[in-house]
Amino acid sequence: PNPEVQKEDDVVAAAPTPTSATLPADPQDRRLTLEGVMLDSEDKIDIAAYEDLMPAFANEPPPNLHPNPEKPGVRANEKLPKGLRLWDDIRQGHTGKDGAGWIAVRSASQHERKKEKWFNIRICGSWRMAFLLAKLQRAYWDERAAWLRSPANAVAASANPTAANAVESSMAAASMTPPQESVVRGQATTPKKGRSRAHPEDPGAPSARKAPRKDVTTSDGAQEQNKPPTTKPIEDAPLITSAMLVSSVRLQQIMERQREQLEQQEKQQKQQQLQQQQ
Repeated sequence: PNPEVQKEDDVVAAAPTPTSATLPADPQDRRLTLEGVMLDSEDKIDIAAYEDLMPAFANEPPPNLHPNPEKPGVRANEKLPKGLRLWDDIRQGHTGKDGAGWIAVRSASQHERKKEKWFNIRICGSWRMAFLLAKLQRAYWDERAAWLRSPANAVAASANPTAANAVESSMAAASMTPPQESVVRGQATTPKKGRSRAHPEDPGAPSARKAPRKDVTTSDGAQEQNKPPTTKPIEDAPLITSAMLVSSVRLQQIMERQREQLEQQEKQQKQQQLQQQQ
């Protein structure tokens, strides 16, 4: 063989095979935080609202060159949060499917049903973006669960589950309409102790009815009729008031985020109208 060609082959063979590559830097955007997370009507991340961030990972290396090939999208020494799992149809041998990405999962609890959101790399554009959104989704669910476990809301949920679910639904929808001045009142659950009544057919049983009281004669000779004592209805103590909800910092953040989403949707609609007119 030609000595020069053999020398070049030896150099290529001796070159180290790349085993890892650096992932592109994460974009510094408020939407990737809990304060600016973009949600849809089902309380899940709106992937379409992050399309302009996806080009940041256009130069992402293939999964086998990620810092952890078994967990593509995760940086070196980055902790994998609880409630996230990986799926890859090709690795799992599913024929006719090529989906892959990260899944955010939260198990059912006393006040919440099981939640699940899939982030496909075909839609998110990269493994890193799919991982970031899945991690953000799980963090949002955890934060809302903590809100539901707060003392005031825990009392409401245990005393009146229907009302608690209604409050949870309003939080999930991030409603912009402030709650009215109505209160959610719990129903009394402690049964009243009944009085035992004697049966008249029982020998020696005392009468179950009290003897009527005689009319009381006043000093001027008039008789004062006996009147039944007036009882003041006892009102149930309010469990959740509008002041409690409005004062919630988390609720205010959700309302602010909903306003931003609506403003962004209005801008997109205006741009589409301008494009149609042109």
